Amino acid sequence: MPSPPRRFFAAVLLAALAGAGAVAAFNAWVDPFQAYRRTERFPARFYPAWQRHENPGIARHYDYDRIVTGSSLMENVLPADADRILGGRTINLSVSAQTAYDAGMLLRVALATGKPRHVVMNLDYNGFSGAPERSGFAEPFPAYLYDGARWNDLPYLVGIGTLRKSIEMALDLRWTRFGTDPARMWYWATGYQFFAAKAVQGLDPANLGSRHPQLPRTLAGMQASFEANLAPLVASYPDVRFTFVYPPYAILVWSDYQQRGQVEVTLAFREWLLERTRRQPNVEFFDFQAEPALVADFDHFTDIYHYSPKVSVAILESIAEGRYRLTPELLAANNAWIRRAARETDPKALIAELLARPAPETPDGKAFVPPGGFAPPKLP
Repeated sequence: MPSPPRRFFAAVLLAALAGAGAVAAFNAWVDPFQAYRRTERFPARFYPAWQRHENPGIARHYDYDRIVTGSSLMENVLPADADRILGGRTINLSVSAQTAYDAGMLLRVALATGKPRHVVMNLDYNGFSGAPERSGFAEPFPAYLYDGARWNDLPYLVGIGTLRKSIEMALDLRWTRFGTDPARMWYWATGYQFFAAKAVQGLDPANLGSRHPQLPRTLAGMQASFEANLAPLVASYPDVRFTFVYPPYAILVWSDYQQRGQVEVTLAFREWLLERTRRQPNVEFFDFQAEPALVADFDHFTDIYHYSPKVSVAILESIAEGRYRLTPELLAANNAWIRRAARETDPKALIAELLARPAPETPDGKAFVPPGGFAPPKLP
């Protein structure tokens, strides 16, 4: 007969296993991140802090033929706008602080479903910094949600974070911030203001990067990140159109890169990437970073990176019309403009001028109408 300590230990172990089993069953039943099915029992919840956990399940279980993805700069692209302008059925699976690794892992899941025919993705240079397997978050990457296997899902099924979300959904609680509209899962522009003084508020002209920390970048490192994360997908899915977007940064971003000593490595990466993919007909690039009507007009921005939803619509319209589509000639002209802008812009004077401007009556970003043609832009 087992001794009392052994009986106690066995009882505790059985109770722990039963408790873990109950938690796993409850989490699988609620399935707050839609890992196993599109939610039906409860209204879907989209938690911005858990995008990397939710997006793979959404990619598997939702209906679409176009993916919009990228960093927070793409989160305000509404699928309805993309459908109206480009046709098709769009889903936005952007991820704040997305790196090339994050994008590659997500796109592997989505492309394996056979649903996407078009991928629209912004290219943020910081997303190619660090090791090729670097994710944009400090927490470990939830790879178990991306591999399709069930046997390694214990972190999801018995995780405290999952349990909190399951309880919230089952009891209709609101412990953390979330959205409920699948048409704007990661949309954040509501409540933000877009005007010049707001865009540069709190900036230190002598240290523009203090509010936007980034890792140092090398050309070899950026190339390795693209080769490891995105190049295999472009090659493996030749029937999928990959539209890569260089989003419009406010012109002070290039002053920041000048202070960091990262202008030339950035321009070299742009040149290398266009040459690297020029024989792949399913790849195209659209470059908005040398358009003065965008990047030198701070009324489009809420900070020096993030632009208004009206600009997001203009980007879609430009893609539909073929405006700003990169050719080697246009890239050379744009890089020359960026190089000069980085060198000649005076951050202190520009910030002082912008801070002195009054806020507009409706500071939500003005509409942008792309100019015609592809003449090399002039520095304002």
